[in-house]
Formats: sequence, structure tokens, C-alpha cells
Amino acid sequence: IRTPPVADAAAPSAEPARSATNGIGAPRGASDRRDAAPTAAATLQASLALGFGYPPTHPAPIYNSTFFRDPAEPMKSGDLVILHMGGDEMDFLYLRPENFACWDSKLGRFDHRDFVGKPFGSRIYARTVKTGRRGKPGKEPGYIYALLPTPELWSECLPHR
Repeated sequence: IRTPPVADAAAPSAEPARSATNGIGAPRGASDRRDAAPTAAATLQASLALGFGYPPTHPAPIYNSTFFRDPAEPMKSGDLVILHMGGDEMDFLYLRPENFACWDSKLGRFDHRDFVGKPFGSRIYARTVKTGRRGKPGKEPGYIYALLPTPELWSECLPHR
């Protein structure tokens, strides 16, 4: 943050008086360049004062920790879920119920809000009826299994060449 030079009211002059800092908060003499970048410590202090970043006493949140979680816990927002559609068909998704996200497939439309709160391994039913033979509407909604990711399942559902 640059501070404008402060003029001395007692002695008017043609040139305004310079402040005790070099314009970026560092004492004059540390760097006489007025466009010099602030130090990393000053940037960290400024960002914490403005509410950005994480203070040293609070650890940063860990995302994508689904591989190392208790399998008995229900699914929640941000979780990685392996979708088993039958046979050897698998896909994955990150749950984002706050965005009203949906996952579409040939089995129907699955709303992310239907996953939240259910245990891993649950059968999740589609909100729409799947397409039957030759494009005719089916009689029952499709379903998928929402599985807890393991390294084996994750490598199975990743797209390979």
C-alpha cells in the first residue's frame, strides 16, 4: 500500500516533503525504489489483517481426503464418490450439492443432494426415468451405487487410453 507524501504545513515549499517510509511501508533506506515489492512477511501480515489466508495457529483445510476417512461416516459436500453403474462401468464425481449440481447418464439424472447424508455403498435412484429400448421412456428410474474410493477403484474409473 502506497502512502502519499505528507506536506509540512509550517513550511510550504515547491517540493512536497517525503514521508518516513519509502511508500510501501518499509523504512526509507531499506529500498529507495518507490515501486519496490513488499517483503513476504509484510505481505503475509497484510493478507491476515484483511482476512485472507490462514493464520499460523490454524492449519489449512485438507481437501480430497476421502481416501483416508472413516467409511462409516455419511457422504458430505466435497467428497469424492465412485459411481458404479453395473458391470464394469464406473465413473467418479465430487459432490457439490450447494450448486444444485446434477450428474447425467444413460441411467437418468442424479442430483448431488440425493447423495449427501447417505452411507457409502448406498443405492441412489435417479430423479428421471431412464430411456428404455429404442428411445422409448422406461418404466422405472435407474440407479447407481455410490462407493467409497479406494486406490483400486480410483485407478479403475480413471479414463485410460
